[in-house]
Amino acid sequence: MNMCSTAQSPLDRLGDDLSQLGQTAAVERGATGAGDRISALLTARAQVEALLLDEVAAFDASGAYVEAGPPTAASWLRASGRLARRDASGTVHQARELRDLTATSEALRAGSISRAHATEIVKAKERSCLDAESFRRYEEILVELATHATPDEVRAAVRHLVEAEAPDRDKELLDVLADRSLNLRQVGDLVKVDAMIDKVTAAALSTGVEALSRRTPGDDRSWHVRRADSFSEIVMLGLESGQLPQQGRVKPHVDLTLTLDQLRDIDGSGPLLRRFGGTDLWNLLPLCKHHHIFVHEYGYHIQTGLDPGGGTLKGPGRWRFVSPTGQPVPDHRKTLERHVEQLTLLPDPSDPPDTG
Repeated sequence: MNMCSTAQSPLDRLGDDLSQLGQTAAVERGATGAGDRISALLTARAQVEALLLDEVAAFDASGAYVEAGPPTAASWLRASGRLARRDASGTVHQARELRDLTATSEALRAGSISRAHATEIVKAKERSCLDAESFRRYEEILVELATHATPDEVRAAVRHLVEAEAPDRDKELLDVLADRSLNLRQVGDLVKVDAMIDKVTAAALSTGVEALSRRTPGDDRSWHVRRADSFSEIVMLGLESGQLPQQGRVKPHVDLTLTLDQLRDIDGSGPLLRRFGGTDLWNLLPLCKHHHIFVHEYGYHIQTGLDPGGGTLKGPGRWRFVSPTGQPVPDHRKTLERHVEQLTLLPDPSDPPDTG
């Protein structure tokens, strides 16, 4: 009898072996030999990771992923492998780097080191600023260390390598940071922001913009407009934090310059007014720098319209300064400075009482 059988591929046999191994629960196998089995599985996992990275490297170099539609190998991994964005990008990046790190690839393929070890060695090469040939002598040392140490210990050793081999790295970074810039240029009724910033600031800005630009029910703004509004929101939050340094004893603030016709057309429904509240034309009052300081720095506020006693403030006296304690200042020109002097002499509520 002639029997024909289709030879199984190594991957098929591996799948069958894993299925057979999984048919018996670990608790049924007992504790005897569990340590050896775990060590063997860790070695096998590293070997499978090495095969995966080798396949991804070849797949990435061939460009075969385009046939399936995705524009990059990472996007193919996200779509077909259901990997998260960071995992997919990290896998492709590590696969590319390992093509030049022969000793690391061989150790991973043998199961002598884990993928976490390989990740630290890849990072070491990047941080050392050395090319593959120059880094090779250090790679062999790090691979030998990885066979006896944890990934964290390899990372600690890498810091010494970077300090020894790239002492000018900080200077090079400073030279790069010297190219940072920020330019604002008016384009019609808008302003174009052109910036070159460091990676840390860019990452923080991107995180903030993403958080503030999520679409909510009823929000019909486009993606671009939502991101632009998010950027504006971040800037305004910084101004409102109260932590920015003063200039000329005045806290940073926004000045709006409007014509009388524009003021008359304000209905409180615009995006800026929705943020700061509606505007009453009679509440607008120009202040000189001197009185501006009293309001923004010393806590005085301006009262307009109705007197608390029921009378109506009219004419030149339709407004007046009110001290932080709520007392109107009868003649602000003469007594405002005296009130401030008294205010500054008041004890700080946070100071302990004087028991002497």
